Amino acid sequence: MNSHTGLMIAGWLSLAVQAAGTHCVRMDSPVVTFYFGVETAFPDPNQMEVIDGFHTDLSTPYLCGEGLCRWDFAVSPNDLPGGGARRIPPQRAVLFVNPLARMTMPSSPAFAFLGASPGQTIWVLPQNYLSGVLWLGFNSGQMTADVLSGLCLWNPQDAGRADTPARWLRVRLLDVRGPQGGHFSLWQTGSFGQPRVFFSTYDGGITEQDVYYYQAGAHTHLNWGFTKPGLYEVDLQLSTFYQCSSALTADMTGDCRVNLSDAAVIAAYWLQSGCTDPNSCGGADLNQSGRVDPADLSSLADQWLFCGSPFPSECL
Repeated sequence: MNSHTGLMIAGWLSLAVQAAGTHCVRMDSPVVTFYFGVETAFPDPNQMEVIDGFHTDLSTPYLCGEGLCRWDFAVSPNDLPGGGARRIPPQRAVLFVNPLARMTMPSSPAFAFLGASPGQTIWVLPQNYLSGVLWLGFNSGQMTADVLSGLCLWNPQDAGRADTPARWLRVRLLDVRGPQGGHFSLWQTGSFGQPRVFFSTYDGGITEQDVYYYQAGAHTHLNWGFTKPGLYEVDLQLSTFYQCSSALTADMTGDCRVNLSDAAVIAAYWLQSGCTDPNSCGGADLNQSGRVDPADLSSLADQWLFCGSPFPSECL
């Protein structure tokens, strides 16, 4: 979408160095698909489990254990009869939007992003609890202190939505497949009733601005909007930044590894002099002698194939 409130930072990749000089490296999750049925059940009830009317979270933590770290996505209904909660693989769950979620499209231009005409029936899973309707949010509360300490503090510089240093998780909308003419949106409503829009397939289509930020280890609820009954498949990707070890001085390309790409930098500046600061000569003057020479090649060799991520799986 093109009309989000606030100015998106120019160049998401430019966030590779943040937090008082800490070297931070972007980490992307696999694409995950969540399934919504708007007054429509999945064609094969034996394949999918219908989640209807519960407090439910899209669980998106990054977890580590026994030397393995991974994004651990799940659909997690809470407050089930008899108490407790469950974790269901996203490909096994249909988030059901039942008739109690029906609303009438507001006439206010502020809600045009929904993609419906005033007075038209729409369906909304609300950010505040409403009895009988799925109450849906994001949750990464399972992330441990060890994992959180390995993430960078970074500022998305997205005015009005995420504009302060924190350990942010960036949720990006990549694609929506649904009924013909149907639109999907995600937003929060403030104290004065004005929407803060994150996703909209109507307003300009899906773009890099269709993102939602929430803090790692947090739990949050939003409004989820649909304009047609039917099945919707929503593709999301999570991103954040982790701290690369400052001891990895031979990493010239900023990927938290010492490998052929760094050797290529040495080769490109080989025997070049006049390297007046650490950022000149592509950073290849590792010993800051003012010249790229065999001493720098030796430093590269000392760290060859090292990885400085705090998460072992990122070094595979």
